[in-house]
Amino acid sequence: MALRDSQKPGWQDAYYAALVAANTTARACEIKRLRVGSVDLIDRTMTIRRQSTKTDAGCRVIPLNETATWALARLLERAANLGSRSIRVPLQKHKRRYIGTRNPRERMRAEAEGIEEVAAIIRVANRLKSVIFWS
Repeated sequence: MALRDSQKPGWQDAYYAALVAANTTARACEIKRLRVGSVDLIDRTMTIRRQSTKTDAGCRVIPLNETATWALARLLERAANLGSRSIRVPLQKHKRRYIGTRNPRERMRAEAEGIEEVAAIIRVANRLKSVIFWS
């Protein structure tokens, strides 16, 4: 990745999201749907609500370590600057709309345009998290 790419806001957001994923038990989809009110930087907790998890059992309060707190603070700052109530981490950006990678047609289009790398950072962080928690 070139230095100029790492300074783009999308890459910074992906970096912060990867840090959160690697330092918490949150899934990428939960981080993507995280709302500003779900993060408490003073108590260092992040609340995963039913809207952002697969099942009712997935609702939980996650304690944050120093790295995750720092990364979420950057994402909250970005949300405040945008006037948003959600953190809204864009895993991929295409023509001013956010797309996921579950739809094969969208994935092929994203890969053709060379923007799959941002989502790959999150997937790597999730794999590392699995290795750490299962070892």
